[in-house]
Amino acid sequence: MLKQILDIYSTYFPPQETIPLEKIISTIQKDGNYHVVAALQDETVIGFSLLYLFPSLKFGLLGYMAVLNEWEGKQIGTKLFNFTFKIFSSKISDGIALLMEIQKDNVQNIKENEIRKRRIKFYKNLGCKFLHGINYLLPSQIGGQPEEMHLMIKPIKNINSLSRYNVIKFVNAIYSKIDDYKADNLIDKVFYNSQDPVYIHG
Repeated sequence: MLKQILDIYSTYFPPQETIPLEKIISTIQKDGNYHVVAALQDETVIGFSLLYLFPSLKFGLLGYMAVLNEWEGKQIGTKLFNFTFKIFSSKISDGIALLMEIQKDNVQNIKENEIRKRRIKFYKNLGCKFLHGINYLLPSQIGGQPEEMHLMIKPIKNINSLSRYNVIKFVNAIYSKIDDYKADNLIDKVFYNSQDPVYIHG
């Protein structure tokens, strides 16, 4: 099953966003905070999500989620997300929120931009919102320029803001643990336009 998941992972995400397979496999095997969720049809993987928990910070990251093209529009993604969110909320006592890095709909390719718009709408329909004033930058995994992304959030409780300090801690943790990004030059760029508190909006 893991091989099927990794095949989808390698196919559905661009190289600059994909963590090396060796690290994914090693983390899954050794780190109890990494959770793999698979959607199955019979014994075939038709979708998956990768969830990383940060228990001390009370948040989780939906690192990746994908559903095979032929299964889109059948509520598989919705069920997969809801199940993943349920795992997060059950594993972290008094958790704050689940975060996700979502591509912005600001590219010139019309077809790709429409795909991105639909993806953003999908997450908004699931109750995910934006962190206002956060110019999130995803470090490239192949040494290129970082990509501007939306940092979206689904809180466990009905909250409308987070302290800027906490959001900075969240981003630093993602950069360090997930992206293996050790420099700190992106943090100032991510938060240059942010206020305290950081408001959550739809």
